[in-house]
Amino acid sequence: MDNDERIELIKDLLEIDPDEISVQAETLLIDLIKESTLIMPIEITSESFVPDEEEKDNNFVRHIDGMCFRLRTLVDDYGDRHLILFTDTEEMTDYNYSSMTMDAPIKTYVEEFKKLTSFQTIIINPFGDHPRVFSFDFFMSIFDEKEINYDDLLEKFNDAETLEENLLVYVREDSPNMYNQQVNGICINEVILDTHLFENFNEELEVVNEIFLPVGTRFLFIGTAETENPLFLLPPGTHFEFIEEESEDRYLWKCVYQEFYEEEKQESPLPENNDEKIALLKQIMMVDPENLTQLDKNLLYTLLKNTNLLLPVELTSDLDIPQDATYPVTSDKPFRFKTRTWDNHNGTRDIIFFTDIDEMKNYGYASDVCGVFIEDLIDALKTMEDVDSVFINPFSEYSLGFPYEQFIEMFEK
Repeated sequence: MDNDERIELIKDLLEIDPDEISVQAETLLIDLIKESTLIMPIEITSESFVPDEEEKDNNFVRHIDGMCFRLRTLVDDYGDRHLILFTDTEEMTDYNYSSMTMDAPIKTYVEEFKKLTSFQTIIINPFGDHPRVFSFDFFMSIFDEKEINYDDLLEKFNDAETLEENLLVYVREDSPNMYNQQVNGICINEVILDTHLFENFNEELEVVNEIFLPVGTRFLFIGTAETENPLFLLPPGTHFEFIEEESEDRYLWKCVYQEFYEEEKQESPLPENNDEKIALLKQIMMVDPENLTQLDKNLLYTLLKNTNLLLPVELTSDLDIPQDATYPVTSDKPFRFKTRTWDNHNGTRDIIFFTDIDEMKNYGYASDVCGVFIEDLIDALKTMEDVDSVFINPFSEYSLGFPYEQFIEMFEK
């Protein structure tokens, strides 16, 4: 990628509201800035130029590559100074000062910039539609290389972030180690695994592993303040399922399980309140089933066993229900009911449950509703005939369905 291409991409990223930009986009922006040549307004001075006391104190005059120049800066109403940079001459249209400019490869001049003592911020395209402000100290820190301690990283995984959207990352190798280490289609890393956001990192290594990280995967993000390229670190014991060999020396994997968090998940008690269980269940149901980790599936199963759900029924025994009764039906006395099912065109039928009354708004049948624990009904459900599937919130955008036999087996384990 040449500098013009980097600049175009930087400008696209600058259009994103800083409060809404994703971690990935922010990382890419910073990485591009580090590698790019930007435009810096300057005033050329002679080698014999003698700065005044203020310029001496504040290091506004720089001597680089045999050239002496004064930095053009912005001064706000409070007297604070700001270093300004531009992506291109078009962004300088509203810059009212007649000024020379210098192409500034940021990496080349960063050590000189660090000597500046009086700047509050660095502003890129300050007069454009999408200016971006960085604190001066932060901007300088992104060029620092810092040692990463392995034990410290392991500790940080306990507070690791969780992916909110699917992500594709890359691991390059000199030989197909991941492929050769898989057992029954699963490769498990024994140490922290470095994965890269950009495929061309370490491009001299010929073997490329594409790794699909689904929503919910936990990771440590090491951005450009720490390394030359953004990293997504995965903890030891992460399971990668082999999907396919896309071409020679190119393999596709999917993260399916993270052992590192198993103990944490097991120790985390379920909410005691049924409404909180329902909220957690609905949250998991919003994730594409193909993207659920094994831990999520375990939690889903536990919730299904321990959450009171709503079952449409037809009462078959006398029960005095007031006209203004609040559903689900409750009673101090035993009562009998017949489960309402959803009939299919092929002669089969589905058993349906709902998490709450709101999810029943598109259920077009007048019906009584019982609050039930599925586990208490499992023996009765096993006797039902011609059942094809079991659905939870069947009329919702995030419905959850199981083949009937698989659903029964879940509760027989």
